[in-house]
Amino acid sequence: MATLTRVSPVTTMSRSSGEPATTCPLCHRPQAANPFGRILQASADAFGVRVPQLLLRRGQRAVTLARHVAIHLLSDRLGYSSVHLARLFGHADHTSILNSRRRVLALVRERPGFAALVADTARGAGLIGGGS
Repeated sequence: MATLTRVSPVTTMSRSSGEPATTCPLCHRPQAANPFGRILQASADAFGVRVPQLLLRRGQRAVTLARHVAIHLLSDRLGYSSVHLARLFGHADHTSILNSRRRVLALVRERPGFAALVADTARGAGLIGGGS
């Protein structure tokens, strides 16, 4: 069995093959094509930011919105719990995650363009048909 080394919160590398391993960065369970990483990348791309910025607790408005969308998709589409997401994103408790989810749902209701952006991000992460 290959040993893994942690290189970032999103990617682990297999020491034997040097290829990215597809595991959850928190629980290290195997995941098909690492949906956590795909969602972070799609969200970062949609808002023009870098993935490591999403994992910081503070940031510019674009970074914050990209993080909110990633959290929403991880929760809504993949069923990640707010406690699990709080740990993944380095928050002390789950209330920050609940706030992110509420914020995205409010923006989706208020702004049709934002709803389309969330859908495009989900498509880009391969969560719904037509993704890259």
